[in-house]
Amino acid sequence: MFSNPSGKKKKKRRAVANYFVSLPITNEKILENIHLFQDSVVQKDDRFSSVMKKKGSFHLTLCLMHITREEDVSVAIDAFLECKAKIEHILQGKDLVLRFLGVSDFNNQVVFAKIADDPSKAKLKEITDTLKITFKEKELFKVVNKSSIPHLTLMKMESAPELQEQGIEIYPSLYRTFRKQCFGEETLSRLDLCSMEKARQPDGYYHTEASIIIDCPSVTYT
Repeated sequence: MFSNPSGKKKKKRRAVANYFVSLPITNEKILENIHLFQDSVVQKDDRFSSVMKKKGSFHLTLCLMHITREEDVSVAIDAFLECKAKIEHILQGKDLVLRFLGVSDFNNQVVFAKIADDPSKAKLKEITDTLKITFKEKELFKVVNKSSIPHLTLMKMESAPELQEQGIEIYPSLYRTFRKQCFGEETLSRLDLCSMEKARQPDGYYHTEASIIIDCPSVTYT
């Protein structure tokens, strides 16, 4: 039996997410407005060109998980596919339209477009909770309980470690004119189970293990 001279309890290692459920952003109007936002910031300070999220990778993260063994990915896929009927039951045959309105940040490290506070945001939370509960019922992998506001990431300092080492942060004056910008609307039509570690697709989107196509009465973007 090994003793612990310090008498201190060892901290449990936090599981690092390597898989996630993605709601991809496909509305061209949103993508065009993101480009305008990013271009405006880079014109003010070109050091931040390296922290911009790349085209093809824009999404909302709804659920994070850590899967240690490759053979457990199939369990995650089965759990994910189970969610289709549950999500469609939540939607009751109605479209879920998310409006992206305004820009905010997390500690000057991540800048994101916000989801407007309306009934659709509450419905999205219900879907997110359903995903997490379904995944938690499987005990072969861990759901990472990272508290986060659903958001559309536009800039991330983590992408430029050399700037982080210099203590550089994303200062708010860079995007002040976009504080109340309406980026557009995204209708939920698809969710993907994605890997953070496997090679990305040619268009820049994440490696996708499985997809759920949500039956929508109509997908109209304004």
